[in-house]
Amino acid sequence: MSYLTIEWLKLKKAASLGIGIIFILFSSIIGLAIFFGAAYNMYQPNERFMALWLQLSFYYSQLFFLIMISIIVYLALSEEFARKNLAFLRANNFSMPKLILAKAINVFFITILLQLIFYAVFFGAVKFANISYQVKEIQQVFQWLLNFAVASMTLIFTQLFITLKTKSLSKSIGIATLGMIIGFILLFINKNLTNFFPYSQVQIAMHARSGAPFTIRESLRFFMVNSLYIFLFYWLSCRELRKEA
Repeated sequence: MSYLTIEWLKLKKAASLGIGIIFILFSSIIGLAIFFGAAYNMYQPNERFMALWLQLSFYYSQLFFLIMISIIVYLALSEEFARKNLAFLRANNFSMPKLILAKAINVFFITILLQLIFYAVFFGAVKFANISYQVKEIQQVFQWLLNFAVASMTLIFTQLFITLKTKSLSKSIGIATLGMIIGFILLFINKNLTNFFPYSQVQIAMHARSGAPFTIRESLRFFMVNSLYIFLFYWLSCRELRKEA
């Protein structure tokens, strides 16, 4: 069997999806409560679609998603820690880079499924509130799914390295929480700084602070920054795994 298949069979899929759905529900309850409790009447009917997106996506991307990924990544690695079989894998000539990549891809697949659930919640709320929208707005939020895919890989590889380094769920969550707090602070100091901060990339990808599409310059910067982080933390994760083995 391929590395991808082996890691998919080992992954705690039900637990990962269950945890993700719980975090989506919590973030959605907060976002919907704020939107319908205070923000709804502040916007014109033609502005409510994007206003709802901003409310739901901000709390999910900048707060709950970071902690959620920390837990799912730990679940993907926990079996290796529990059984202490990294030395066994090394002794049997398993490729550590392929192992890390397979784990990352499988976690990525789970996050995409969860993102589709997030979209279902969003469009369910749009339908429930009878919010009007234009076709270009629908196209826009689905185009941002590509940005989300890239940014989520950045966070997955970041947390893979941190989890391999700490071997602790609490420390992994703690570092992600610290990243979330720093991301909030950067938004108030100078939001341009978040463009280069790994824990802010999902929020940027989902346009959670601005419904405006990327300019060409912003797109290039986004993909370059995330490509750099993906390769950097992939390399660091492989190096850490080799040390452990």
